[in-house]
Amino acid sequence: MPDLADLINAASKLDRSERAALISSLLENLETSPHHVTDDEALDRLESLKSGKTKGLTDEQFWAACPPRLSFPPTSSPPKKDPPGVAPEGNLTVQTCKI
Repeated sequence: MPDLADLINAASKLDRSERAALISSLLENLETSPHHVTDDEALDRLESLKSGKTKGLTDEQFWAACPPRLSFPPTSSPPKKDPPGVAPEGNLTVQTCKI
């Protein structure tokens, strides 16, 4: 079995969508009870937010609901937001919080 450095090196050569699929697969294996959301459910939730039927959380409310290990240190700030509809470039960061 390859060591971790070999795996990281191999993963770094994947294109962005393949890296995202790998990350998703690895994160799903970490969860003891993964929560799967279908595309239809995600679209329904988005529409509910856009229509005003559901109110979204502020950044402060979101981070307050996260476990301390996921919260930003007091001296730093959340990452810069990308314009709507624009996917961030570079490394993908995935954090889940129970809200």
